[in-house]
Amino acid sequence: MLESKGVRKPKARVAMSCAIACADTIHQGQFHALASYSSPIVFNNTCWSWSEVAAFFLACGARAYIGTLWAIDNDAAVTAARTFYENLFSGTVLTAFHKAAKAIDATPSKGIYVYWGLPFTSLPPAQSPQRALVEVRKELMHAVERWVRKIESTKTPEARRNSIRVIRLLVRELLTHFPSGDSLELEKNVKNRVPDFERRDIPDDSEDPFAPAVRRSIECPVEIRHTGGPAEHDASRT
Repeated sequence: MLESKGVRKPKARVAMSCAIACADTIHQGQFHALASYSSPIVFNNTCWSWSEVAAFFLACGARAYIGTLWAIDNDAAVTAARTFYENLFSGTVLTAFHKAAKAIDATPSKGIYVYWGLPFTSLPPAQSPQRALVEVRKELMHAVERWVRKIESTKTPEARRNSIRVIRLLVRELLTHFPSGDSLELEKNVKNRVPDFERRDIPDDSEDPFAPAVRRSIECPVEIRHTGGPAEHDASRT
């Protein structure tokens, strides 16, 4: 495929695929590792986020996974997520999931969520906000190093360009939210090891000419539920 000389035609949505529609592009959910090789709990609060997507996350080590059976309404998604995270640290994941599901019982999104995981799985709170920030900063710096090694080893131009975009995002996060001498030194090291890190023909996420504008709620998928029939996806919306 990489050597093909044909013209690629973008497709808005592939029915029953394991792709995830993100803010800027489509992400194909093929994971080899999650959360720096730990065992996270994944709440994929999007449309049709069960089936193959769930299988990829679970196969790569997720302790629990929550997905949807059809396209969830935006307001219901916000209500469920807020309820879930408000209760997540006071009991099991299943308890928080149950309360989140009950919170949208009066909406057309009733029964939309599915939970994969053991009933007694729980997520302990962080030791402190400061400790959490230290851990996030450490993982971001480790991620930068891993992406630099990937860039140094890849022989595919497209993979290199995409990797540079990712590493720019990571470096920008470090410089913005964790400004320090170590972050500046890391940026300098990246520039030395990745000569085309600042190439202008490799756009940032913020300046990608192919990235759509921020979605309005009216453009996001919504569910259509026929009385007495199964839930269906509104294929006219993307």
